[in-house]
Amino acid sequence: MLIVVSSTMITVTGLVFALTIIALQIASGQYSPRLLRNFMRDRGTQFVLSVFVGAFAYSTAGLHTVGVQNPDVAAFMPRLAVSGSLGFALASCVCSSTSSTTFPPRFRSTRL
Repeated sequence: MLIVVSSTMITVTGLVFALTIIALQIASGQYSPRLLRNFMRDRGTQFVLSVFVGAFAYSTAGLHTVGVQNPDVAAFMPRLAVSGSLGFALASCVCSSTSSTTFPPRFRSTRL
């Protein structure tokens, strides 16, 4: 479960921000070069990026607790690491949906 959350979060982070930066570069050619700079300085954008990267880092660090299993011993399930990882994934979904609904008004009112 930890590997699924870890790989999903790094993929989503890379994809979302790469597509957003490409769209902003295209838009900055028509409006103003400051659009991309304002996007990167925005506290909401920084918070969402930190939640995404934090979810990835927490899930990857939780993989260290799993370790190598001995066939004679019952499998170890790090419940706290999995619960925290799922909590981070849920927080990432909430941040993503909140950010996508508040993104256009914030930059529409920005003076270019």
